[in-house]
Amino acid sequence: LLSISIIFCTIAGTSYAMKINIDPARAEIAVKAGEEKTGVVTVLNYDEESPVHVRAYVQDLVYLPDGSNDFLPPGSTPWGLGDAIKIGPTEFDIPPGKQVQVRYVISLPKDAKGGRYGVIFFETATPPSEFRRGGATVNVRLGTILLVTAEGTSVIKAKLTGMSVDAGEKDKGVEISCTVYNDSNI
Repeated sequence: LLSISIIFCTIAGTSYAMKINIDPARAEIAVKAGEEKTGVVTVLNYDEESPVHVRAYVQDLVYLPDGSNDFLPPGSTPWGLGDAIKIGPTEFDIPPGKQVQVRYVISLPKDAKGGRYGVIFFETATPPSEFRRGGATVNVRLGTILLVTAEGTSVIKAKLTGMSVDAGEKDKGVEISCTVYNDSNI
């Protein structure tokens, strides 16, 4: 699974395109409590002419009720990765047409249970030479979502907390809506 981002910016007659990929875009990782697992995210600069400067950092991932995501500082939620993840390198340049591997180590505490969620973001910026010519910066941010589970500790349960029925217009059928609360630890 590859995530591709191309951002174009035209400023004062100058155009600049940032072209990067990350692989994987999502990783599901099972780790035994008290142990660690390592992995790699590959960041590719597929621009054949310009280097790209990248900063890597981790944030907690939160799924919102509307199905969208929010990203918070590490340790903001009890189900975030917080101190359980280390990454490196955290800042680097990728030459034209080349790639850099960013390694991560996930170390779960001995009492870890259920799931922990985070994202490793890779953020680029317009090179300083382009900024001086064009007078603006363009940032590109891509992320690898990490879904970590403490092996053998998953509890899956849900509660039906609401239900409604709408007969609506005649001949349109019946609409049934349910609200389900995830009472699991994953």
